[in-house]
Amino acid sequence: MQKEFVPYELALRMKQLGFDEPCFGFYDDIDDHHPLSFIRIEGLSEKLKSSITLAPTWQQTFRWFRDEYKLFHEVFIDCEPRADVPLEEDLMFSFTIHCVREDKFIVGSRNIYKTQEEAELACLEKLIEIVEQKQKEK
Repeated sequence: MQKEFVPYELALRMKQLGFDEPCFGFYDDIDDHHPLSFIRIEGLSEKLKSSITLAPTWQQTFRWFRDEYKLFHEVFIDCEPRADVPLEEDLMFSFTIHCVREDKFIVGSRNIYKTQEEAELACLEKLIEIVEQKQKEK
């Protein structure tokens, strides 16, 4: 079940960007191991919110970037099929990010990832980096 949620380090960076939506889970900021706990989090006191980091699902995370920042992502298969290698062993993944507000292509992954999950993780890191940079420029 834990793989459905954004890792702690990225959830913490999203918290710093202003992510504050109801979630099914949270990370305990007081515990050094940051365990993931599952409970619907809604209407928390500010005191309790300061000691936890909300744990959004991957889908919720990408939706938040679309809704809040008009940043759209796409993870896709990026491979040249070869007759001598079974397709499932030849799959590679990459990603792109577009900004609808500015009507432009922002970034395409120059890296190739072995799994879709690796590409999604790299894409989320890039989305966070883009927003952090935009906030610094303001």
